[in-house]
Amino acid sequence: GIRHDPLLSTPLVVAAKATHPLAGARDVSAADLAVQRWAIATRPLAMLDAFARAFHRYGLAAPLPALELESMAVLPALLARSGFVGLVARPLLPRHQ
Repeated sequence: GIRHDPLLSTPLVVAAKATHPLAGARDVSAADLAVQRWAIATRPLAMLDAFARAFHRYGLAAPLPALELESMAVLPALLARSGFVGLVARPLLPRHQ
């Protein structure tokens, strides 16, 4: 067989602008997230897989993204100025958020 060891792990978080209706909610369920308008990075390809697995874990089908981006790097700026919700690598978010 082949042995493999992860080199690093980057935490992924759900992000939205501070005024998004879910941003101040205490309890947000997977069902709440499933009905949101999602903006998702298609690169790296593992993002789409992580997105789908997150919803499948709760017995839900992953929603179809309303917007797909080739780069996760622009996602935080887009989310800050729109009503989309996104899955973002935590290191890409400003420290104060």
